[in-house]
Formats: sequence, structure tokens, C-alpha cells
Amino acid sequence: MSAKERKSELLTYLKHAILTLKLAPASDLDEVELCARFALPRR
Repeated sequence: MSAKERKSELLTYLKHAILTLKLAPASDLDEVELCARFALPRR
């Protein structure tokens, strides 16, 4: 899977998490965990 596809997958995950309230309003994102989960580098 390319980096572009992984970024798209992350975006889809975040949108779904927000819309279903799995990710609560004003909650912090764990950048390290998300990068590891979706195999993306931190920048």
C-alpha cells in the first residue's frame, strides 16, 4: 500500500471516528499511535 493510500485510509478512519463520536469532541489525537497504526512517518 502506498503512502498516499495510507493517508487516505487515515483520513477515512478519522472522519468515521468523528462522525460516530468514537473520537469525542475536543479529545486529543495521539500522533505517534496514529502514525504507527497507519505506517506513516511523523513530520
